[in-house]
Amino acid sequence: MVPVPEDLVEPVLAFIAWKGPPRAERGSGATDDSPGGRDTAAVVSAGPVARAFEAVDQSTRRLLAAVAVASLEQQPLGLPEAARRAGITTREALGAILQVNMLIAGEGGPPMPVAIGGLEGASATNFAWDTSVVTLQEPVALEVVELAGAGVPE
Repeated sequence: MVPVPEDLVEPVLAFIAWKGPPRAERGSGATDDSPGGRDTAAVVSAGPVARAFEAVDQSTRRLLAAVAVASLEQQPLGLPEAARRAGITTREALGAILQVNMLIAGEGGPPMPVAIGGLEGASATNFAWDTSVVTLQEPVALEVVELAGAGVPE
């Protein structure tokens, strides 16, 4: 334990609450995972989607924004296309989706906010992710679009 000066107690507690317990490893360790100049108290008081959005790296945020906009436009995005738009591989997108679902559920949000559909035949030896689509629940999609500044489709 490290003593904290009395005048820094609130910001330190806000940062600790934002970062979460050690078991909840957040982000990829990249520099854009820290709150930086952001208002940590605002992040702490935000809802589960906002806290999860702040906890992930930029590529995961891009993935979420692309899927959110497509979901709100009622145009489900194929998994490979969602990954391409985020600048990551399909495998990385799958990992990011798992991470986001765990973070949001761990923060008290819905248990499966990011869904992958089109998994019929997933146990077959010739299964490919090309036919899978990624969607976000509408309330989550609206919040992600706002957080990402992507603009809500008309």
